[in-house]
Amino acid sequence: MSIEGKNSHDSIAVGRFGELFVCSYLTRCLGWNVVERNVRSRYGEIDIVAKTETALVFVEVKTRQSNDFGAPLEALGDAQLARLVRQAEGYAARYDCGAVQSVCLDVVGLSIRQKYVVDFQHVRIYPM
Repeated sequence: MSIEGKNSHDSIAVGRFGELFVCSYLTRCLGWNVVERNVRSRYGEIDIVAKTETALVFVEVKTRQSNDFGAPLEALGDAQLARLVRQAEGYAARYDCGAVQSVCLDVVGLSIRQKYVVDFQHVRIYPM
């Protein structure tokens, strides 16, 4: 399936492409361990849960094929941010998180053209 289309199936493919790219970035470039992907709760979905040596990091991935409706990171509104924080807190409370010293929430924004990443931003938005 191409990631260039404009229908809902292609939007799903674009999102999956972005998540796979970010998982690769987190493991290969940062040395993090991806613990889980697409964790669902009553508040919504956490795209990626990763662990560093000292932190549990929840990662929201925003992937866009164009900036017609704003840049990827602009897609994260206050309501979604509040839901993500509730999800992260709930996850951390439910699961044994080992010897982590902190819990963080990061957002990664990707702009893609065809199958190439043309813009990439990784931002820590909430150290918990």
